[in-house]
Amino acid sequence: MATATIAASNTQQLTATVAPNNATNQNLTWSSSDNTIATVSPTGLVTAVAAGNATITVTTDDGGFTDQCAVTVTPAAIAVTGVSLDMATATITAGNTQQLTATVAPNNATNQAVTWSSSDNTIATVSPTGLVTAVAAGNATITVTTLDGGFTANCAVTVSPATIAVTGVSLDMATATITAGNTQQLTATVAPNNATNQNLTWSSSDNNIATVNATGLVTAVAAGNATITVTTDDGGFTDQCAVTVIVPATGVSLDMATATIVRGDTQQLTATVEPSDATNQDVTWSSSDDNIATVSATGLVTAVAAGNATITVTTVNGGFTADCAVTVTAPVYAIDIDNHDFGVIDLPTTATQDFTISNTGDADLLINSMTVNGTNAAEFTHNAATPLTIAPGNSHTFTVTFDPAGLGWRNAHIDIATNAGNHTVTLKGAATSSIPTVPVSNWAIILGMAIIIGGSLLRFVIKN
Repeated sequence: MATATIAASNTQQLTATVAPNNATNQNLTWSSSDNTIATVSPTGLVTAVAAGNATITVTTDDGGFTDQCAVTVTPAAIAVTGVSLDMATATITAGNTQQLTATVAPNNATNQAVTWSSSDNTIATVSPTGLVTAVAAGNATITVTTLDGGFTANCAVTVSPATIAVTGVSLDMATATITAGNTQQLTATVAPNNATNQNLTWSSSDNNIATVNATGLVTAVAAGNATITVTTDDGGFTDQCAVTVIVPATGVSLDMATATIVRGDTQQLTATVEPSDATNQDVTWSSSDDNIATVSATGLVTAVAAGNATITVTTVNGGFTADCAVTVTAPVYAIDIDNHDFGVIDLPTTATQDFTISNTGDADLLINSMTVNGTNAAEFTHNAATPLTIAPGNSHTFTVTFDPAGLGWRNAHIDIATNAGNHTVTLKGAATSSIPTVPVSNWAIILGMAIIIGGSLLRFVIKN
């Protein structure tokens, strides 16, 4: 060989061939150019002494022919005693890579060469430089082996599925109405449904109205509105549910259980929804008989005709009801007139009488006009100003003046036009020039006539 590399303390046999191969003298001499680097025996065995270079020369005894070998002596080999990896375990997402680094011991070992292998190349592969590639979800063991001594070290690799990014989130309800004290479960769906990170956070815009826990369970606290928001951890995508918390109605009551109303009049009923903070205070009104009594949307009852009807109020929320038994009566107009006796007067004097009209009915009495008519109408006048209205239980007093124009009985009547009809009150009186001289029995007759006339004319009651 023309060159040789020998580690210090090692040997290398060189072989010389004499030409021709049948030459008589085959004797040879061997020599080294530097015995401190390499020595050579008479048989051509080269011994490496120390690192460096030396030339080994072979010379034939016959003819002095030579040949040479350039020897390089390398330092003495340091044996490998082990190997280690920088990671004993590794978790890698499918499609990603992880560099492993091997350290041969001792760190000055002559042969630092290693080989790499995977227990399952369908899960993870490894390159000659220790670069691990995650192939599919699962587990594999990556092994590094030293060429010198066959020492090994392992890394347990777990391959996780490839990360699938979140693209959105949606709730199963865009709006929800919940009764205070109750709960409502909201369900969020992450898109795509195989996204790697399905984690969510929940929040409420107003915890005084509604709260939400980590699983989307909404608890209604008090009447009002709140927005529940769900947010994905991956990407921060959101969706919302508008929550309305209500306080339900539990009943309703009326301010009157019974009512008596005169035909044509009205009566306001007031409903109270319970509890007072119920969210929906709306009610509807109805009458059992609109021919007897009707009721407006605000609870105003109108008496239509005499009879009985039931007014019912109903809550829109819950359908709770309360009733008022209504009795409709026909209106009664009443006239009561007293103080009507003029008697007999002496000319040229006049007489006056106060007439009182009392309304003893249960409806307003309207006096449209009062007119004096009859043969002696000019001799009777009154001071009543019409039209005038007399409320139930009230009265009105007016004065009639009798001013006779001649002797004897005088006749007239007052025609009274009212909303209860037309009525006539007869007026009579007598006039003399002096008190006549007549027997006492005739005085009794005259006075008796006045009393009878007066007592039979002006008191009456009209009912419709």
